[in-house]
Amino acid sequence: NYSDIWYKSAEKSEGGWSLERIDPMNTCSTFGNWTSSLSTTGGTPGLKNSVNAENPDTRSAVISSIQISSDHELVLNFSEYMDSLSLKMLSNYTLETNTISQVDLNSQQSIALIFQQPFKDGIPERLQIKYLEDECGNVLDSLIEFTYHEIHAHDLVINEIMADPSPSVGLSDYEYLELYNTKDYPIVITNWRLKFADKECLLGVDTIPSQGYILLCSTGA
Repeated sequence: NYSDIWYKSAEKSEGGWSLERIDPMNTCSTFGNWTSSLSTTGGTPGLKNSVNAENPDTRSAVISSIQISSDHELVLNFSEYMDSLSLKMLSNYTLETNTISQVDLNSQQSIALIFQQPFKDGIPERLQIKYLEDECGNVLDSLIEFTYHEIHAHDLVINEIMADPSPSVGLSDYEYLELYNTKDYPIVITNWRLKFADKECLLGVDTIPSQGYILLCSTGA
């Protein structure tokens, strides 16, 4: 299965352009060995691909980001498609203060590690990762440091309210609420609930950076 992100061009992924393999001798890479055609006709049917070049995959993937999604769960995202068998092996992950009970495969580039015991508030953790392979067998070994933070009063504050946007002075004619993260670490607000009087809404997938802001408004804004 292919994905539109293989185009590496938002414009070309809209249609009219073919996906071309960069290196026909590299049969183990997917995302990293495909891109949108450079031909002015949009493709090269029956001809050498316009992007043809040597493109062997000899480098291991890297962990592109991590997310502490709960006090028991850590999500790892990878820069390349990974070998699912190596991702699922519990022995490839070691946390001295805790035990991993389960590995959930979100996609070929993302996993969720489920731990038996909850992380401790404000205590740094060190996760050792070994023997994770990408599609071409390149091995990833890495040490990840992370810290779980419980949410306390005033960690996140309502910083600005637009309750009556009409008549507009200069901004768009929409109500909004601004939240501010007062801490020196990001705060994940995925699936948080926001309540106004008798109304309640579920927030989507998002993270507020350290000392950063987020605006909440209607979907039509």
